[in-house]
Amino acid sequence: MPVIDEDSIEFLFDCYAWVFRTFGPEAAMEDAVVVLPNRDFFPIDFDGGSATRLAQEVFTHAREHAGLDDWPVRLVRESKPSMLGMLEGTVHAGAEGAVATGLKVEGTDDEPHYVVTYVDDDVRTLDGFIAGIAQQFGEMLAIQGDEEPPGGEENTPYLADVCSVLLGLGVIVTNAAFIFEQFADTMSQGFWYQRRGALSQDELAYALAIFAHLGPFDRKAIIKALDRGPRSTFKRALKDIAKRRGDELARLRGIPPASIGGLSYVPRDGALS
Repeated sequence: MPVIDEDSIEFLFDCYAWVFRTFGPEAAMEDAVVVLPNRDFFPIDFDGGSATRLAQEVFTHAREHAGLDDWPVRLVRESKPSMLGMLEGTVHAGAEGAVATGLKVEGTDDEPHYVVTYVDDDVRTLDGFIAGIAQQFGEMLAIQGDEEPPGGEENTPYLADVCSVLLGLGVIVTNAAFIFEQFADTMSQGFWYQRRGALSQDELAYALAIFAHLGPFDRKAIIKALDRGPRSTFKRALKDIAKRRGDELARLRGIPPASIGGLSYVPRDGALS
């Protein structure tokens, strides 16, 4: 049984190729790290202070680890969504789709400023909050350059997920791709679940395995940090890539340095339509 379907595997490699062509393999992988959800990467006091303070500290560390210190981006807290808004962001019985990121673009066409957004409920879990930030970071990359994403602009959310993996935040994004919570109070009980992002958890685990093959990363640490479900997929993907995907890896490594001439941070035409 394949890890994921062949079309999805080809699409993931095409997304990596898009990133390498747009930013250059040297820029995409230079100083790349695999960020883990622990105090080594996020040395924060989680016991004191407000949710706003905690969110800003996590954002600052995530931006630094992703190598985006020079990007014109800030974090903004939004009001708690309405019940309708919460339902729009929830995958439930009979529905398909993904939770849209909250990235906003302000400023002028020539000098844009990116706004990563969140609500207080997002800060309940470290993985979920960082994943939301990471996916918005990924979207910032996915709307750059002159080349459309593989398959067209409608695939920008999927490309954004791959970009979040390339930024080193793939373990956290993969773990948070599917959230399941049970609740109970004096009036009701039940469960709630949500798909976060565009790619499935298995697709993200495969994208993370590609990343692991492209750099000298500690695969044992990645496996240990992944939840049980994506951990199994990641291990199978590592073997699949090693056995059958040598040509695709060579193609990525053979992409020449990018000629983008430095990032302007300006979204390409049509990327935000």
